[in-house]
Amino acid sequence: MATRLAEHIGEANITDREMQVLRLIQSGFRNKQIADQLLVTESTVNFHVNNIVDKRQARDRTHAIMIVLRRGLLSMWMSITVILTLELAIAEGCAYFDPTGVSGFIS
Repeated sequence: MATRLAEHIGEANITDREMQVLRLIQSGFRNKQIADQLLVTESTVNFHVNNIVDKRQARDRTHAIMIVLRRGLLSMWMSITVILTLELAIAEGCAYFDPTGVSGFIS
């Protein structure tokens, strides 16, 4: 019972942009790479990461990902799909790839 209650600590809503950042973190992107992908500054990404960590009451970004995965807010399937799509983009020589699926590929 205590474990189930502990899983729901930090249930503050995560914004759409924070979810995009989470997906990119989950895919192994560093903050600078996330900033480049989302066309924002690295400071903005740091702001989002800090919000995510605070909202999930996590120790760090990796812990936040573990919490979000455990709660079903991100799926492992999404990670696999993003990685395979990124590999395809690299193989085809695309200069820009949006793992969130919003913009797609730009050659």
